[in-house]
Amino acid sequence: MEFKRARLLSQQRINPATFVLQKESGHSAEVHAKPEYHRFLIGRGGANVRKIRESTGARVIFPSHDDADQETISIIGKKESVDKAKKELEELVLNLVRDLDMCLATKSGIY
Repeated sequence: MEFKRARLLSQQRINPATFVLQKESGHSAEVHAKPEYHRFLIGRGGANVRKIRESTGARVIFPSHDDADQETISIIGKKESVDKAKKELEELVLNLVRDLDMCLATKSGIY
């Protein structure tokens, strides 16, 4: 049984920790963000992720350096928690992209 699970995980390139958490909690979602944004999304000392976890109860899992897909952020928990955490994380991504665009536009003299 363990061999079968390991083979399934390797074929689908699923992080084993994510697989176990998803199995225990039932629901998952994904948010995509460029890897260079991850440190801003996580926040200083994990503040942003901690805030999302505390307000929703969902787990937010960023890819490790070994993962093939570096853009996919997994969210795991109860359906309501996952939906709320996904919305909050997507808002953080949009705000980050908007702020970076504004910064780049300011430096280039557009504003």
